[in-house]
Amino acid sequence: MENRKYLKIEIIKIFIQSILFAGIFVVLLFWIGFSVFSIVAPEQFTVFMQWYNNSYKAMIAFLLMAVGLFSLITFLLLVKKMTPITDAISEISFNIEKVAGGNLDIEIETKRKDELGKLAENVNHMAKELKISKEHEEKLHEERIMMIANLSHDLKTPLMSIRGYASLIQKNKYQSKEELEQYCGIVADKTEELNASIQQIFEFSKLSSIDFKIKKEKIKLNVFLEQVILSFTGEFEKNEMNCRFFVEPELEVVVDPFLLKRVVENLVTNTIKYAAQGKYLDIFGKTTSEGKTCIIFRNYGPEIPKEEQSTIFERFYREKKNGAKEGNGLGLAIVKQIMELHKGTIEVQSGKKSTDFILTL
Repeated sequence: MENRKYLKIEIIKIFIQSILFAGIFVVLLFWIGFSVFSIVAPEQFTVFMQWYNNSYKAMIAFLLMAVGLFSLITFLLLVKKMTPITDAISEISFNIEKVAGGNLDIEIETKRKDELGKLAENVNHMAKELKISKEHEEKLHEERIMMIANLSHDLKTPLMSIRGYASLIQKNKYQSKEELEQYCGIVADKTEELNASIQQIFEFSKLSSIDFKIKKEKIKLNVFLEQVILSFTGEFEKNEMNCRFFVEPELEVVVDPFLLKRVVENLVTNTIKYAAQGKYLDIFGKTTSEGKTCIIFRNYGPEIPKEEQSTIFERFYREKKNGAKEGNGLGLAIVKQIMELHKGTIEVQSGKKSTDFILTL
C-alpha cells in the first residue's frame, strides 16, 4: 500500500500531540490570567503573590488545579483525535456482524491508509468472495438437481435395453443363433454405453475437486497426437473418415499428458459423432506470435448455430440432432475443465464450411 501509515505510530503521535497541546494551553492560560490580573489589579496581584509565595497549601492547590486542567484537556483532545479510529473500528465490527448474520452486501469505506484501512479492504474482499462462493454453491446445487435428472434418463435408457434383451435371452425368445448374437451384441453395446457415462461422471467429479492436482511434463506434440489418434483408426475407417496432421515438427508443450489425451479423445469422439459426413478431421499445431501454443481441431460437418456456440461447453449441454439429444453432455465440459486446469482456453468457431475447436495453452 502506497503512503502506508501504521496505527500504533498514529496513536502514539495523537497521545504526544494531546499532551503537548494541553501543556501549552495550561501554561498560556495561567500566563494570560496572571498577566491580566497584574494589569487590572496590580495591588491585589502583589498581595496574591505574597500569599502564594508564603503558603505551601496555595502552591499545592494551584498545582492540583493545573494538573487537573491539564488532564481534562488532554482527555478531551484524545477523545476528539481518537474518534475517527474508534468510528472506523465500530464500522468494521458492525459490518463483520452483518457478514456473520448472512448479509454479504457490504461495502466499508477504505479511506484510511493504516491497518484499519487494510482490515476494511480485507473484510470487503472476504464478503465479496463469500458472496461469489455462495452464488457458486447455489449454481452447483441447481446443477446437481439437473445432473440427477439427466443421469436418471441417461442411465435408465441403456439399463432398460439391457434388461429387455437379457430377459429375451434368458427366456430363449430368439429364432436363431444369429438373432441371439444380435441380442448379445446389443447388451454388450448398451453395457459399454452405460460404463462410458459412469466413467465420464466420475471423471468430471474428480476434475471438479479442489484437491485435484495436475502433473505436467514436456512432450513433443506431433508424436503425442499421432499416438492418441492411432487408437481411433477403427472408428475412422468405420465412418469413412481420415485424420490429417498439420503440426509443427519440433513443437513441444508442458502439459499433463493423461489429461491432454482425454481432451483429444473427447474432441475426436465429438467429431465422429456429429461431423462424420465431413470425411476429414484436420489437426493443426502452431506457436502464436504471443508465444502460446495453439491446437486446432477442424471438422467439415454441419455448422453449429451461433446461439449454441456460447453454451456448447456448459455442463450437461447436449447438441440437438434430428430433434433428439445424444450423450450425457459432459464431454466438452470435461475438455473445458481440463483446459482451465492448465490455465488455457478453448473456443469454437463454426461456419458453413468448417468448425474449429481451438485450444490455447
